[in-house]
Amino acid sequence: MRQNLMTGKNIETLMALDFEASSLSVESWPIEVGISWIEGNQVQTWSSLIRPASVWERADWSKQSEAVHGISMSDLESAPTV
Repeated sequence: MRQNLMTGKNIETLMALDFEASSLSVESWPIEVGISWIEGNQVQTWSSLIRPASVWERADWSKQSEAVHGISMSDLESAPTV
């Protein structure tokens, strides 16, 4: 069990949630969700790609964002839809 350095209380469960997006614009869509948590002394992870809904404007795809997260538009073709 870990201790919160600010409160001094024990932390039994710690989770982190992360999203990747199609771009940095306000019109972007989530394209991946990831969760990490600590179970015992092991870090567990889960992630899934997300295919944007059919109303998504493909013009809102950023090659700069793709260079950061490494997810291509073709990677999303078989992913679950939002």
